[in-house]
Amino acid sequence: MTIDEAPRYGGHDSGANPVEHMLAGLAAASLVVLRLLGEVALAESATLTVSASVNVGRVMGTDDGAAIEMIRLDWHVANAEHAERLRAALPHLARRRPGQALIDAASISTEGVSIRELTTADE
Repeated sequence: MTIDEAPRYGGHDSGANPVEHMLAGLAAASLVVLRLLGEVALAESATLTVSASVNVGRVMGTDDGAAIEMIRLDWHVANAEHAERLRAALPHLARRRPGQALIDAASISTEGVSIRELTTADE
């Protein structure tokens, strides 16, 4: 695993930065816990996009605010039944998900579920 930063932060941009790895881990943990909750089909068919905004001043030591200003988890599922099952599972997932403290510590956090629109490739 290569971890690096952009040149403006002293790196060479030769790999994902620590925050990108952290968000990937949060997505992976979410999908694993969804499986552990018995929602294997959902975990295999859902897609999850995790995004965040970082308080660079906090990381650089010039600000006392939250390190993560905003974190967003966007789940996309195939149909209304999957959306309903996932929405019902989210509170249980949040109680068991490694990394939930990171989400809870963000100034703003959202976790939403939407139904993917079918494309001709999906049909």
